[in-house]
Amino acid sequence: MQGAFLLEQVRERVKEDASLAKRQPFKAVLEGDVALLSAMDEPQLMELFAATHAGKTQDEFAREVRAFFQTARHPKLGVPYTQLAYAPMLELLQYLRANGFQTWISSGGGVDFMRAVSEDTYDIPPQQVIGSSLKEKFDEGNGNPVLRREARVDHLNDKAGKPVGIDQHIGRRPVFAAGNVRSGGDIQMLQYTKEQPHPGFALLINHDDAEREFAYAEKNDASLKAARQGGWTVVSMRQDWKRIFPEGR
Repeated sequence: MQGAFLLEQVRERVKEDASLAKRQPFKAVLEGDVALLSAMDEPQLMELFAATHAGKTQDEFAREVRAFFQTARHPKLGVPYTQLAYAPMLELLQYLRANGFQTWISSGGGVDFMRAVSEDTYDIPPQQVIGSSLKEKFDEGNGNPVLRREARVDHLNDKAGKPVGIDQHIGRRPVFAAGNVRSGGDIQMLQYTKEQPHPGFALLINHDDAEREFAYAEKNDASLKAARQGGWTVVSMRQDWKRIFPEGR
């Protein structure tokens, strides 16, 4: 869903400067060129961040995110993104909290983007969200102090960056962590959770239900291979979940 938000921001920038539509990485975003976006180097990504994020205050960005969620709908499923939290995930979070656990979100997405909806969607407060972030700077703002976003990445909360982000925010290893088969981005987090003096519980969700949601696999099956090697619990959405989304979606 953050990709859809970024697309909206790039479109707004192109309205201001039509020449951007012919330049990368803007052209790739507008055309949905996932392969090219995945292969972009840091300078290209920084140009994209600079065009859509740099100079905005945190409050301005939060307002834009909230406005996006008020109107945006998933292009295939046709419903608001806030209605697409998985029912088993919500049930598990509720069960854990009822039994004395503290629940966190750790995602490769932007932390400020997720914090705007984490409480309403997952009942997880903003301070318990870990994600990728841009550097910020303090601006006195002529007597109105604000934090401004910069076009520089501060932390990438993906792959090996996830355990780092968890330690920086929580200060201890999780006793339970759940990840997804998609890009291999959760492997290190699950390894970090499972392999400790008192082994934690590592859960991997396999998105294999093309009928009710989507079916996608990693080209090298890295996450499933790591699960077999590490003794993680693998859940099939197709075989193990009675329902994908909450009732009344």
